[in-house]
Amino acid sequence: MRNVIFEETNRMYMKKTIIGSMLLAGLMASYSCNGKSRREPNKEGSAPSATAVCDEPQTVSDTMPRVKFVRQGGGNIEYVMVIQSDSIKIHVTQKQFREADYTFNIASDSTTLMTLQGIVSRKISCGEADTTARPGAMIMGGTWQYAYLIEGDGTEMPIHDKELVEIIATTEDPVRDAIEQIENEKSEE
Repeated sequence: MRNVIFEETNRMYMKKTIIGSMLLAGLMASYSCNGKSRREPNKEGSAPSATAVCDEPQTVSDTMPRVKFVRQGGGNIEYVMVIQSDSIKIHVTQKQFREADYTFNIASDSTTLMTLQGIVSRKISCGEADTTARPGAMIMGGTWQYAYLIEGDGTEMPIHDKELVEIIATTEDPVRDAIEQIENEKSEE
């Protein structure tokens, strides 16, 4: 019994350590980012922080577990991530409420990769559904973010842990930067 309690405590400590370091890294990246906002033009001519390697159009493997990120509302985007050893393969399926088909790789820090690998391998729990009753039925505007674990057979399991969803959301800016880079290259052709 003592061993089970120790393992569960150790697992919770590891999850909190990974999540804490991810949040700190995300905050540092959002404030440092070479002193520039993602929205500002790159005046020095250097490459953007996202490493966009545009492959020939391919589909992301449907047989391996992957993570899906969805932003609803303003700035709509939906993409699937396949975790590789040192990068993340992205397949964008929706952008601005329209179907899209972009496939590319982005570089990511090791803590994001470790977190995504932990989710896919089920070493990190995806959390429990929040069953708290919400007051009233108001129509609200804004934006919402969701993440899902997609099993090898295609079933989607929602990720309820808000801290994990925040970590997954740190991939959104590099994905948007890579899409912008690809679209700029296509418009120059």
